[in-house]
Amino acid sequence: MLSDAKIRNAKPRDKPFKLNDSSGLYLFVATSGTKSWRFDYQFAGKRGTLTFGKYPHITIRDARDKADDARGRLERGQSPKITTDTITFDDLADQWLKAQRAAWSDRHHRITSTRIKKYLRKPFGHRNPNDITPQEILTEIRKIENRGAIYLAKVINNFMSRILRFGIPEGLVARDTAGEIVGALSAPRPVQHRAKIAAAEIPALIGKMREYDFDQETRDAMLLTILTVARTSETRFAHDDEFEGLDGDNPIWRLPPARMKMRNEHLVPLSPDAVEIVKRRRGRGLLFASNTVSGVISENTMLYGLYRLGYHGRATVHGFRGAFSTAANEAEWNADWVEYCLAHVEEKKSRKAYNSALYLKQRRRLLEWWADVVFGRKPADPSTDGL
Repeated sequence: MLSDAKIRNAKPRDKPFKLNDSSGLYLFVATSGTKSWRFDYQFAGKRGTLTFGKYPHITIRDARDKADDARGRLERGQSPKITTDTITFDDLADQWLKAQRAAWSDRHHRITSTRIKKYLRKPFGHRNPNDITPQEILTEIRKIENRGAIYLAKVINNFMSRILRFGIPEGLVARDTAGEIVGALSAPRPVQHRAKIAAAEIPALIGKMREYDFDQETRDAMLLTILTVARTSETRFAHDDEFEGLDGDNPIWRLPPARMKMRNEHLVPLSPDAVEIVKRRRGRGLLFASNTVSGVISENTMLYGLYRLGYHGRATVHGFRGAFSTAANEAEWNADWVEYCLAHVEEKKSRKAYNSALYLKQRRRLLEWWADVVFGRKPADPSTDGL
């Protein structure tokens, strides 16, 4: 099989030549030095060749993925040459999902893929997208609306529209038939923001945790989430390897880009209270490992814990982030420090411009102040923190 080094070292010759990779995939090197990926196949008794693009714009991995897709179509008895006549909705959805992958978190990719499979691939997967009518799409969307899932129906139709529009510039799809039914969709209900309690109420909640017969795992997960103002998923999948300097003066939780909503590395300065929880839970790889499909505690573990404490309809786990933001801003902490604690980055800013270590010293003091608020201790005055 080919490697980048072997491809880079391939020099042009007097005649074009091939560098074979595997199972029909090869790199074609022209006399000019141009290198392009090609795939030879046989379908319906005839030989054919697909061209995937030039190297290095199309990487080895890209070329192999395209070759795998072509082999998959051959195994299904379909021509690997995707044209307006041969393309299926499954083909187009696969291409769209791959194009979005780099910008999405693993969780978002998994949820989106699952929804497309459930609501769009089942009725339309093997259909040519050019043959799918607005009326047929509306019929499927109405099924979702009739369950009362108005917002989900809008999301699914948006997926359909984006997939179809993805194929238009390539000449594979003539029109966005999903976009044509937007005016026929039911209006969603007014947005209800997640319930949150005031910061001043959190010490009482912590007290109830101690009094109630609360399992240690749920208590630790909830407290770590509150103290670090992390998102629920960030806490659930927390790993031993992400925590650094726990015995030093500057302990941190280093969250990798793949686990963050905005796909940026995020550093969380840990207060002494948070360090105590992490040390107690370390040693199993995942801090909150559990015998579930995901391998960690479920998405609802902490939420149901709040319900058992009597906060049903009064608070959500995500709402603690809002409580932190409100309390910190009311206490006149620097707004940028608050936003960085919450891992909020303006979409208009380049990801490359985001510095995960910015304001680290200030954020450490802020989160130590927040720990004092959470446990009902007298917090320091931001104006006298010496920063």
